[in-house]
Amino acid sequence: MLDKILMVQYLNVKNNFCYLGYNLTKEIGSNAQIKVSYDQTREIFLSVGPQMQNVRENYIGINSLYAKFLKIEENSTVVLTHIGPVPRVNSFTIHPIRSDDFHVLDLLKNEVENCVLNQTSIVGNNQELLIWIGENLNIPVKVVYVDPSSPGKLDNLTELVILPQMKETEISKTKNNDENKLVPQFNGETTLKTLIVDILNTPSNLTDAEREIENKIRRYSNRKGNFKGRMVPWNSLDSYQIQICSHEFNVFLYKKSAPSLWKLSEEPIFCSLSIINNSDSREIYVRVFLIEQIPEESILINNIFVHENLLTILKCDLGTGVLLKPLKRNDICDEIEVYTKHEKKEVKNMLQNYLANRSEHYEFIVNADIPIILASNIICSLRFKPHYAKYCLIDQDFLRNCRYSFIDEHVQGLPNYEKIENIDFIETSNNNLCNNILESIANNLVQNMRLGCYLITGDIGTGKSKIVEKMKNSLCQCPNFIYSEVVQCKSLKGKTLDSLHKVFSTILENLIAHEPSILLIDDLHILCKSIPDSDAHLQNTVYYDRISEMLYLLFISVVENYSIGIVATAESKNMLNKNIYDSRGTYLFEKQYNIDELTQNDRMEIIKYFFKDYECVVDFEIFSQKTEGYVFQDLYDLIQRVIFQSLKTESNRIEEEHFEKALSQMVILSHSEIKLHTPGEKDFSNVGGMDDIKKLLGESLMWPLKYPNLFNSAPLRLQSGLLLYGPPGTGKTLLAGAAAKEYGVRLISIKGPELLSKYIGASEQAVRDVFVQAQGAKPCILFFDEFDSLAPRRGHDITGVTDRVVNQLLTQMDGIETLNGVFVLAATSRPDLLDPALLRPGRLDKQIYCPFPDKESRLDILRILSKNLKLLDDVDLEEIAETTEHFSGADLQSVLYNAQLSSMEDLLKSENNKDIEQLKPITREILKASLDKTRPSLTKKERQKYNLIYSKFQGKSNNDYLKPGTKASLA
Repeated sequence: MLDKILMVQYLNVKNNFCYLGYNLTKEIGSNAQIKVSYDQTREIFLSVGPQMQNVRENYIGINSLYAKFLKIEENSTVVLTHIGPVPRVNSFTIHPIRSDDFHVLDLLKNEVENCVLNQTSIVGNNQELLIWIGENLNIPVKVVYVDPSSPGKLDNLTELVILPQMKETEISKTKNNDENKLVPQFNGETTLKTLIVDILNTPSNLTDAEREIENKIRRYSNRKGNFKGRMVPWNSLDSYQIQICSHEFNVFLYKKSAPSLWKLSEEPIFCSLSIINNSDSREIYVRVFLIEQIPEESILINNIFVHENLLTILKCDLGTGVLLKPLKRNDICDEIEVYTKHEKKEVKNMLQNYLANRSEHYEFIVNADIPIILASNIICSLRFKPHYAKYCLIDQDFLRNCRYSFIDEHVQGLPNYEKIENIDFIETSNNNLCNNILESIANNLVQNMRLGCYLITGDIGTGKSKIVEKMKNSLCQCPNFIYSEVVQCKSLKGKTLDSLHKVFSTILENLIAHEPSILLIDDLHILCKSIPDSDAHLQNTVYYDRISEMLYLLFISVVENYSIGIVATAESKNMLNKNIYDSRGTYLFEKQYNIDELTQNDRMEIIKYFFKDYECVVDFEIFSQKTEGYVFQDLYDLIQRVIFQSLKTESNRIEEEHFEKALSQMVILSHSEIKLHTPGEKDFSNVGGMDDIKKLLGESLMWPLKYPNLFNSAPLRLQSGLLLYGPPGTGKTLLAGAAAKEYGVRLISIKGPELLSKYIGASEQAVRDVFVQAQGAKPCILFFDEFDSLAPRRGHDITGVTDRVVNQLLTQMDGIETLNGVFVLAATSRPDLLDPALLRPGRLDKQIYCPFPDKESRLDILRILSKNLKLLDDVDLEEIAETTEHFSGADLQSVLYNAQLSSMEDLLKSENNKDIEQLKPITREILKASLDKTRPSLTKKERQKYNLIYSKFQGKSNNDYLKPGTKASLA
């Protein structure tokens, strides 16, 4: 509970609301219910009005006349207490403080009731109010009694009872007697019976659950027999075995929630039906039928079941709030005036049959000037003479004595009602997400709690919009009957703050009129974008901050004061502005759901679904494996490409070659912003030597891909990291690209220093983003080159940047979230510089030494490198391999490269070199000369130092490789 000490500021507003400064309004929200205490013992209840610019911070603005009436002086101090939601008021009773005002109130009762509801939102026992009537008249009154409890919130169905001026002893007696349900007299004029909601024939032996339902539904009706409810289509009643006449002007209501007078009445119930808070809508006249049994979920949201045509006539949606008011019988009609363009005799016969069939068993009501469809192409409308009444009650006696007259006039038919159709959704593992949200909303509705706010996150193409579509479809059907509106944020991108405020205010007002209701927001991150701290100076930052703050205030005020829930989607919670989603404090969305990646079974079911109308001769299981990392949109695009390929080949069925062709052309959505390294054309056959290393890579990479079911069922976590270390030029980087090509996986190559940033937290974020990208690109190899520059030993960096990067790497490689489908490969020439924690089991737990190639490996390398060169028969590669000890693979490539240049020198010096298309072959002499010019990239001393480093790293030597005081630098 929030308590604030504020100073009073007088305002020129004609209402009983209060107004707060910007920050305090943001904190507790507009329409919040508060208690204001002053003069130590006095207190009043007020509602917070919308934000006003002229209200200063730490001040509370109140109308000057109302404040003086309450004896609150300007600049005096008061205590504000936020009391939270309060129950709705069925009725409250007031009496004028001045005796002469009673006649004014009684004379203008209807206008007074509207003024009170517009000028006041919360009332409590003994509270004093001012009622402004017109421009110059204001009347002070006092609240005597609030039903069912004090304080309470007023709504459209709250009934106002006005008593004459009363003495304090009478007021005290009124309260005491009302608590005991007695009915004393007041000066022989007005009894306390008017203060109490009549609860006739309420059984005394109800269970607690039944009594709770009675209390909840009682707020929808008042003593006059008026009833407030929500219109929903009645076609759902068929599933509950209720056979009802389908006349447009019959409506059906659960008997238990009906006003008591209706339940006791033996006469037919006829009512006027009007949309609440919509003066432009026409009034319709209906007959009300009370039914005994409907879904329990429908009881608590007060549904009125109506014909679909009635929704069309009123031009309204499911869940529209309406008010039913009982009608007095009107039997003065004796003639029906028929408007039609069709042949009169035919129309008369059809109309008589139409009316006779519907009045055969009961009396029914017909509205004037509403199209009646007699046949598929015959339409008419009716008016009732002699006084042109708005409706007519029709039974068999009326039809026997009724006359007909005809007016030749065209009648426009009703537009077709947009029926709610079941949308065919593909069953995946993410369906539980949608069902969980719907179940939570339903539970909150039954328990009379806030419907809640929910955030759904998922990458682009994962089906967020489809989930929103499914939710809207499910909400509006039985047994939910919850109205919803969808906001596509993409269509609002770029609009000004004022335009967005107007758009969302209009939508929320409509949702309030249809409550309980749900606001579905798709792609909220487009309007409420999070701007990195490094870009905080940009103009867009202020724009997104202001929009996010505005939407937060709108949403929080609505969900706290009305039965309205919010379901929003975003690509990530990190992409949402801190003003609408702050993970460090209270925030709008109480529950968050993330759309999981599609499993192999999900992908297979989706592919089968899209091909259900095609003849296929493919193995869906194989292609579901090859689509690892695909999201819903990717699969849809792939299917379209496969179908296109089959049409190109004029094939009548889908074959594997169509799939293979389409797969080769696909660039999935998750890869659009990922810098995938092209493995090139080199596989393991293009890498000379290193047979043991290739075998180890095959066991780590190929086996899990080839036997996924076996490895997924393994109880222990598999190795997912490998470190390649060795002298420069021994082919560590080449192995990464060749492995990706060999096993058909994607490759993300990271050069160590490129992740480091000068901004605090940016380096760690870059590491997180890389692993997220790798997870989206799986199966893939995440390759870190020059790993020692990114993850050195902790404690040696003064800035602490690399220490935090190492910490982030540790959590990513061996954290709670496993790296399924991502294989981490790192390469370095200085493994001794790496932080030891990275080399422990579960991280880079397998270290592979890449030494200088031996003779056989050098010969293999020379053969692979020279297979595209023209060599004379006198060239002996074994001889070259014999004489190139301590040469790395890069050094051997340099030998052949220099020999190739030497063979071109004579051609380049000739005058006709532009016409030369073929190179001269490389002779033994040229290759020998190139070898004499080329030296190993590492000297003997450097090789010794590297050998000592690797020996110590492998635990074979404990001797330092450098003497004390010796300075050395190794690349």
